[in-house]
Amino acid sequence: MTGTARYVYELYQVFEDKDTQSKQANGDRQVGGELVILRPRRADGNYTSRRLPYDTYNEQANLYDLVPVDQFDFSGLQLEIAPTVASGNLIKARYWHYVRQSDTSGDARWKCVYPGRYRAGKPNYEDPRHDFDSSTTWDAPRKAGELEPSPVHPIKLGSGDTAASYNNPFPPIQINNLDFGGPNPIQQATGNKFPFGGFQRVGDIMQVPFMGAYRVRELDDPNGNGNPVTDTTTGGYKLKTGNTADMFLELSSLPMDCSFADDSENGDDMKENIGRFCPILAPGFTSYHFARRIFDYFTVIAPNEDYLPNVNPDRTPDPNKNNTSIYRTTTGGYQNIMGAASGFPKIHADPVWNIDSGSSASTSEELTGIHGQININTVSREVVRALGLSDAEFTEIEQGRRVAPYSTSRFAGRNLAFTSRTFRIEALGLVEGQVRARLTAVVQKRTDAGGEGIAVLEWSGVH
Repeated sequence: MTGTARYVYELYQVFEDKDTQSKQANGDRQVGGELVILRPRRADGNYTSRRLPYDTYNEQANLYDLVPVDQFDFSGLQLEIAPTVASGNLIKARYWHYVRQSDTSGDARWKCVYPGRYRAGKPNYEDPRHDFDSSTTWDAPRKAGELEPSPVHPIKLGSGDTAASYNNPFPPIQINNLDFGGPNPIQQATGNKFPFGGFQRVGDIMQVPFMGAYRVRELDDPNGNGNPVTDTTTGGYKLKTGNTADMFLELSSLPMDCSFADDSENGDDMKENIGRFCPILAPGFTSYHFARRIFDYFTVIAPNEDYLPNVNPDRTPDPNKNNTSIYRTTTGGYQNIMGAASGFPKIHADPVWNIDSGSSASTSEELTGIHGQININTVSREVVRALGLSDAEFTEIEQGRRVAPYSTSRFAGRNLAFTSRTFRIEALGLVEGQVRARLTAVVQKRTDAGGEGIAVLEWSGVH
């Protein structure tokens, strides 16, 4: 192991004490439970704080504001009562052995992210909540010359483990690895290069996880309409009456959330990238089908993002972007997130500087063909509604594209593009008016030495 060893005071309290007469200092019986490891947000270990309505924390002052990085639920593992003459001065000793694969090289280094299945309804020592080696019991103390039973997997503190104590057929899950999301991160005020630490290819979006660390609290919402009361003291929201700041409904680390993100379909495990927007192309497995349209909604090549909104709702001017206003306006008025302040932007979408001071987004890009954006010349009414456009606006688009392709900038910044290179084709086989077969393909127009051609990116097969 690397780093500094730390002694954790009273760590034994994660175990339940079977002795009902044994009391803690506060008079409660030791019931044990879940151990959660916390850390600061910064990789260098320095504490930070922030005071915004949607993001309020003070890591140095509040233990509960630190980030949960890992956890283990010891519920059901008990400290035995002291042996008696009636028991032959023996007790039943028991061990649990839990280990994740964490080899020192290759992809196996990332197999430790998936922690195995977690079953909250199994709080007893014979059937623990985590998946791992079967618990083993023996009479203790052992007689002279008798050894305690060895775990199925050897204990290798300080070195990599080549196997886990649970089934882990999933691909490794890299989290914030080198160049994630991309190379050339911003290091200085000028001279930075594309992609500025961001994603340089549309396909890189599939690296983004939809799992993570979080805490869940109950907030003060007296009207029950989803508008919690702001706490003027902390800058955040008021907690539910009677709740203290260290009370949670849930405190979950990324590995625990990874366990919940598993689709629980055993047949696709070797192809399932847990917690990522990666569709599973194997026939018969549909749990990740929602991710097949990820590029219809997200892209890294987005000229529409040269305009607000689609930024952090913090209106502090950014000196590295020519002090562009990054405050968002909605429905013709101001959405006053930060409280009263002067210097509101104009009620329209402000151009955003693409790179550092000295270079501006002065060239209009709205007519550029975009991978993954929804084509305004083929979009349906239902999709337009999902994007927030009205029926009247769709009628305008529909009428405008009847004679020639729609190419005006009226709907710039609305997640619409004017040309496409990638298309999804859906074909239905009808027999006597009934759908008996279905076929889906994703194709892309490409230009090579022989002229334009079509490449098939995905083919579902007939089903």
